[in-house]
Amino acid sequence: QIALGFEDGKIRILQFEGSSPVPVEKQVLDLHHGAPVMYLGSTQRRILSVGFDNSMRVFSVATKEVIAGGRLAKRLGPNEFLTTGYLEDANDRAFVGTSNSTIFIYGVEHNPPTFLHQLSMEPAGPVNAIVDNPDDPENLWVAHADKVSMLALEGRGYEKRIGRLTQYARAPTTEASSKCTAAAAMSDLGFVFGGYSDGVVCMWNIASGALVTAFEAHEGGCNQLTWVQQEPWGPQLLSCGEDGKLKAWKLPGQPESYAVWKPKAVKKDANVIGARSRGADESDDDEAAEPVKTSALTQRDPDSDSDGGEDLRGVFGDAQFRKV
Repeated sequence: QIALGFEDGKIRILQFEGSSPVPVEKQVLDLHHGAPVMYLGSTQRRILSVGFDNSMRVFSVATKEVIAGGRLAKRLGPNEFLTTGYLEDANDRAFVGTSNSTIFIYGVEHNPPTFLHQLSMEPAGPVNAIVDNPDDPENLWVAHADKVSMLALEGRGYEKRIGRLTQYARAPTTEASSKCTAAAAMSDLGFVFGGYSDGVVCMWNIASGALVTAFEAHEGGCNQLTWVQQEPWGPQLLSCGEDGKLKAWKLPGQPESYAVWKPKAVKKDANVIGARSRGADESDDDEAAEPVKTSALTQRDPDSDSDGGEDLRGVFGDAQFRKV
């Protein structure tokens, strides 16, 4: 089945029949009173929809009957509205993001839904995406303001313990008007992606937080990112944008091939270009200087014993991503 949300508030359910590649419309649900559907996500059992009418609905995949839902307007501030969602089936919870940095957590096993907790994301800005990774069920990834945050999930009843583990950001020179609008994680391989309102997609190393690369994926904003690991579609990154295009991106080589290059530390020595002259009270045993700050990116040879400080054979750039 395929569920599609539309600007008129309707959700159309389509289904493939036989060998036909064209799905057939089976049912139309009117759940948001004519307001645009802002988010639509599903598990094997249930579907969560979030509407511009500031309501959420959780309904059954099998019967299409509403299990839980309602308007959340009483919890919203002036000019605040719902933006996105995430359905955690294992703990019967729905996470609903807003335009003002807030994430509401509800129990959705019955109607009316049970309010469990409220998260406030920093820095302030719209919560545009809340995503998980099947290989990492203990964390959530949130695209908000101009950053991607990794949250540590807690079990039902311990929502107050949910907190931010780390945060990923673009270079400091990025224009403040560029907002993070999408996120996807490949936790088992060690990378997280963020899509931005200017069409750029960034890739970070999860463990170090280092920005590995950034490339222009779309003309206009990047609306959605999805990492597909399994064949025949994967492994690849899918992106869609305001230019109306869906693109697939492959990551050449092995994940361990990508690293941020940092030069070796050097001692204070007159023979080093740019170093100050050594005084009479200084010796060759002085502590090593701090590593030079650099943004150079290299594709490291996994079969080499070098730490990457001298091998610049594969300068890592946008062209390393092959669009298919």
